Amino acid sequence: MIEEKNYYGNLCTEMYEILHAEAPQDELNFYLSYAEKGKKILEPLCGSGRFLVPFVERGLDISGIDLSNEMLQKLKQKLPEAKVVQADIIKYSPREKFDYIFISSGSVSLFTDTDLCKQILCRIKEWLSPMGKFVFAVDTIANRCTDDNDYAIAVSVKTKENFELVLKSKNHYDEQSQTQLSPEFMKCIVIRN
Repeated sequence: MIEEKNYYGNLCTEMYEILHAEAPQDELNFYLSYAEKGKKILEPLCGSGRFLVPFVERGLDISGIDLSNEMLQKLKQKLPEAKVVQADIIKYSPREKFDYIFISSGSVSLFTDTDLCKQILCRIKEWLSPMGKFVFAVDTIANRCTDDNDYAIAVSVKTKENFELVLKSKNHYDEQSQTQLSPEFMKCIVIRN
């Protein structure tokens, strides 16, 4: 049984697909530069597959894990044969070691608790083969947002079904923990003509 901690429900998955359907080419090239054919690759937090799918298309042996069933369903629509597991990154126990593990797009920054981050890094180290590589990106203080008191529209997009998805967020930087906190909420508006 998977514990429900899904941050990407249906609405978030739809919004994500509209805004981030494909990996940025420069970032994709960066992660591909560490990949080798014949090596076992893992992408934790693979989401809807914007990195995983191009890896498979290039003949690379890649697996993915993600907590969100909705995101993995989107991935399976794009690539039915994708090797993915719905799992919490802390509880995941692979049967094999990996030669290359990567977490793309600053997704590791979604974990704002320092102890949890340490646990995740220790778990990933356990999954690596003796000469394995782990590559990830994090947001730095250079990406710090201005603090907000109120929620404001961060982005608004229309779906093909003529719904408007509105994401509102606010930001707060915690000086003590050096953590950027950006709580968000989303709503779906039906547009009637």
